[in-house]
Amino acid sequence: MTAVAERPVVDPPRRRVLRPLLALVLLVAAVWGVVLAALPTPSADPLLVSSTPEMHELVQSPDEVRLTFDRPVPAALATIGITSATGDQVVSGRPYRPADAGDDTIAVAMPETRYEGTYWVSWSVPTANWETAQGRFEFSIYAPTADIALPELRTDPHPVLAVALGIARGIGLVGFVLLLATAFRAAAHGVGDLHRSFARTWWTTAAATAATFLLFGGYAARTGLWGALDPALVPATAASEVGTALLARLGGLVIAAIGLRFLARAGSGSAPRAVAVLLAGAALAVTFVVASPHEPGGPAPLALVAGAAMLLAAGVVVGTLFATEPRTGLLLPAALVLVASGLTGGLTQAAVLAVAGVVVALGGLLAARAPASMVLRLVVATATVAAVVAVGLLPAGPALLVVG
Repeated sequence: MTAVAERPVVDPPRRRVLRPLLALVLLVAAVWGVVLAALPTPSADPLLVSSTPEMHELVQSPDEVRLTFDRPVPAALATIGITSATGDQVVSGRPYRPADAGDDTIAVAMPETRYEGTYWVSWSVPTANWETAQGRFEFSIYAPTADIALPELRTDPHPVLAVALGIARGIGLVGFVLLLATAFRAAAHGVGDLHRSFARTWWTTAAATAATFLLFGGYAARTGLWGALDPALVPATAASEVGTALLARLGGLVIAAIGLRFLARAGSGSAPRAVAVLLAGAALAVTFVVASPHEPGGPAPLALVAGAAMLLAAGVVVGTLFATEPRTGLLLPAALVLVASGLTGGLTQAAVLAVAGVVVALGGLLAARAPASMVLRLVVATATVAAVVAVGLLPAGPALLVVG
């Protein structure tokens, strides 16, 4: 009997092309799906709609003071202070959520010993622009009194905590730009030994995001540096708009790390892989814009697009500069994106990004005439990353382009 050798099964050419493309599409869809599912719904600043006791109300002896807002507020990130009729601050701390009330109501217990007279209540709750919405009102027990001290609430964040939070946010921005640059370089020029670089930048971005999440709770609640590590703040931070955006970023980072394995195996060519990196990176970039201080109701659509485009352009610049054979033609479009994205911010942001755009454009022109030296690459990359961090951390100035 003659043995017949079996022919190896070979996928049709169309299938060999479609499979890698399908993997890239699934990667982009998964990252965007996780981010969109976790991103918060933008809302306006909380407004106090009622209180118990009410303003100017004359009561007998209430056991607690309740405040009800027009939207949910995180009790652990809010503050309520009460001054007694004798001028002493008798309540100063974190409110609680009453068991028989909704998530739009917070309360504090009155002291056991209550004197006749007027009591002043001061409150503060976090807002989307990282400041606090504040207010005060008074009520009286049995009879009103006059000329009493108002409750003292911390209105400014603790300076050490503010610096630590700024450092964490800055490291997160730098880490993300380098992460995007590493992935873009890998997609356009093959992965090879870039797994280690990707891992370092991924862990840097993820760790900085986690640190920002933990520190933001104390920042919003106006605690000290060690107070920010209180576990009770974690659920409230997760329920806040900023905290939800940070968790969305962490989820997207996890999906992106898993997708790197598909990126390494995709044989669809460098262009589809690079496009997939930019599309997945855009989803993560959106979380940086949403988690930054913004006006009530969420960032304007044009500002959202411009902020994401700025981060993507920075990643393309750095990734292109440190590729084995830099494609300097990518630097000029990236420079234009950097300059254009500054038009949706303030004067400071526009100036910083304009300077960065000029540096990138000149670097691209010089590199096109002669092989780019390592010094030139470092200068352009450093200027680009520094501009992104500055725009991400500095407050906005007068707007050059009105968006809304």
